[in-house]
Amino acid sequence: MREIKFRGKSVDTGEWVYGYYIKSGPDFHGGERHCIARPGTIADYAGLKFIQVDPKTVGHFIGPLDKYGREIFDGDVVKWYINSRVYTGIVEYVDSYGGCDMRNPGRYDYRCNDWLRGEYEIIGNIHENPELKEAI
Repeated sequence: MREIKFRGKSVDTGEWVYGYYIKSGPDFHGGERHCIARPGTIADYAGLKFIQVDPKTVGHFIGPLDKYGREIFDGDVVKWYINSRVYTGIVEYVDSYGGCDMRNPGRYDYRCNDWLRGEYEIIGNIHENPELKEAI
């Protein structure tokens, strides 16, 4: 069974934060708050620490690990090989079937069940490496 986990970049530190995704709002200024809740030493609610994140950076853990054992999240750019051909794509979580696609706009889409045929390597993500998105 796949672990349910999210990541997002902290609005305060710019560091990646991992845990449960919580969208709440409105805040005092009328906007929504997007937070990652994780176990922490400061008990904000039920032993969880809430860290506000940039909603554009929130990504869902999709289950498989790359060839180096790193967790693959929505928004990661990965490369993989099938029959000696190299492919590059952006991981996109698809809520309609609870899985993910590997997208290379205008060229191909692969479902996660195709992942069993290749070895995957994270080469960056669209948030920290926007040039990768343009190069695909």
